[in-house]
Amino acid sequence: MSCLTLAACGDASKKPNLFGIPLPSFSSSEPDLSDRERRQLELFDRTLHNPSMDIDPQTRQQAAEELIAMDVTEATATLGRALESGEPAVVMAVIDAMEDWPEPVEGLLPAATETLRDVPDEQLEKLALVLPRYGSDALNRVAALARDRNQPPAQRTGPIYALSAFRSREAAVVLMSLLEEPPPEPPEIVAATGASLERLTGLPYGADAGQWRRWWDQLRNEPIEDWLRIMVLHLSTRTSELERQINAQGQEYDEIAQRLTEALRELFLSLSADQQLERLPILLSDPLHPVRDFALGRVERRLRDSERIPDPVQVKLAERLNDPAEAPASRLLAARLLNDLNYQGTAYQVAAALTEESDPAHAASYLDILAKRPAPSALEQILRWLDDSTAGEAAAGALWSMVSSDLIVPEMLPAVRESVRGAMEWGATPALVRVLGAVGDPDDRESVESLLDSQDPAQRRAAAEGLAYAGQLEPLLARASDDEIYPFVIRVLARGPAGVETVAALVELPPPDAHRQEWAQTIKTAAEALDAPDLLAADDALAAQPHVDAELRAEILSRAAQLPADAVTMDQRSALLVRLAQLRLALGEYQGAYEVLARPNGALTSVELAELRFEVAVLAGHYDDANTLNADVTAWIALLNELIDRRPQAAAVILEEIRRRFPEELEGEAGELFRAADERLTHRTVSAGDGSGSSE
Repeated sequence: MSCLTLAACGDASKKPNLFGIPLPSFSSSEPDLSDRERRQLELFDRTLHNPSMDIDPQTRQQAAEELIAMDVTEATATLGRALESGEPAVVMAVIDAMEDWPEPVEGLLPAATETLRDVPDEQLEKLALVLPRYGSDALNRVAALARDRNQPPAQRTGPIYALSAFRSREAAVVLMSLLEEPPPEPPEIVAATGASLERLTGLPYGADAGQWRRWWDQLRNEPIEDWLRIMVLHLSTRTSELERQINAQGQEYDEIAQRLTEALRELFLSLSADQQLERLPILLSDPLHPVRDFALGRVERRLRDSERIPDPVQVKLAERLNDPAEAPASRLLAARLLNDLNYQGTAYQVAAALTEESDPAHAASYLDILAKRPAPSALEQILRWLDDSTAGEAAAGALWSMVSSDLIVPEMLPAVRESVRGAMEWGATPALVRVLGAVGDPDDRESVESLLDSQDPAQRRAAAEGLAYAGQLEPLLARASDDEIYPFVIRVLARGPAGVETVAALVELPPPDAHRQEWAQTIKTAAEALDAPDLLAADDALAAQPHVDAELRAEILSRAAQLPADAVTMDQRSALLVRLAQLRLALGEYQGAYEVLARPNGALTSVELAELRFEVAVLAGHYDDANTLNADVTAWIALLNELIDRRPQAAAVILEEIRRRFPEELEGEAGELFRAADERLTHRTVSAGDGSGSSE
């Protein structure tokens, strides 16, 4: 099971709901679970304990987090049993969930402390860091386990180790009691206690109980407020001493680095967000590699949470990327972070790092960045990796990015072609086909053209994209009915000369449903450069095609209302406005049609436009304006008769307006016309109601 296959949503605790099940707000005071809640509990429990080796640690951890989020006694009991199960993957998942949860998880302290008795070193280390969050209660429980002489030494060493994580005087008191209280403890307990005191204080006394007693005799009466200062002094002194020996003692270097990282993790989490940001530049420059890695991880987490990364931190990330002595994985992580931060110059720094990279997997990751941020200086390295079985596809992607960005100078084209041909001997992947179609010579393009008829859709699409970049229209136009090739046909056409011919050519290519939006947008973009006469001609071409709808025509003609006065004659403006208003009416956009014709530069220049303005004003409900345009009641009745068949619902509204506006005029001959129209509308409406007619 993978978390990528499961839908995620949120819950009240702001933690992700991996399994896509909306969780209600639970309370431990609710004694009974609903059937739905029990199903959720069973699902999360089953996922957590899944014996399959294929289930990833993140899925187990998030199952544990879902159980925490339920906040019910049964879920907490399930987590407790998981901690005590002895199954390494299950125990680690619960510990990780406890560590990532924003506050201590109530009810898990007893199980967590009992787990200390028998737990592998990796889990012991992480669990020891979680327990101090529970405060004095946790310290008392761990101390009781450490002092329990009824248990074998092997079950006491874990709690003894965990005491050092509390970093407090109380923890030191407990540890010293193991060295002072009679009868003497077994040697393994003395050794474990000395090791824990070393981690707590930084002093190198190991299992020498006498040394620890002498130290304690001097320190036991110190005021508690001085304790932290003294411990920091001890740790700093010890750190300096060990750093002087670091070149000759690699193993000791690892120990001190691990010790410092443990302390750093604990202390760092206690700082405010601003304090953490202030310290990150220093940590990113720390001479110890684990400390730098810790800092990189903190930056990655903040960026993943969409938090601000200040400039000084970004500068230090660039230093890590540019440092050849830095660990390769750390340099790569710095590159990814800089890429996500849109840091200036990232592409060139990545290109420089790629020259020193020999690991194909790392090289592929650098090349993936260069595919998003092409850099001319990277071309030589891209070609070097082009035929590598691991990094080759990523290199082809980076090369295409350079080609499509016009970053390859003509002098380099022969070398590029030769490298691509050589790589294709191992397999004509779509990425290589695309590049060869774009930059190849006539023979290369002929071979790529043959792939336009391939059975593989990816090959056809790649060949079309490469040939489209090279402007090879004819072979693409001949296969425009292919959904994989169609979008590249219209892209080549769109790059042609601006004019009505380009619009007409695009219009004559009926789009598949999957590409209709791109086709329409391409036509609109091409039409933006047209002047008034060409705009009318383009609309003629659009109107002649049944696959063109009124909405697209109206959107293209909408430019007519914004054309400057000196760019169009009055007759041209009138023709454009009439067409646009008629399209608005066809779409039922009466107010839109009214606004088109009501503009100051839309003056009356033809009878057709005047009549249309009158109709639009009436349909849009601007009756006073309509009356200003034509106050003859017979004109109103004539329009009413026209609308009865075309727009019966609008006709009914207009009929009432005529009756209200022209009461006196309806007494004579006009009244006969009006009553006839009224009867026809009534008959039309009744027919529509019994299914024998139609309505709007």
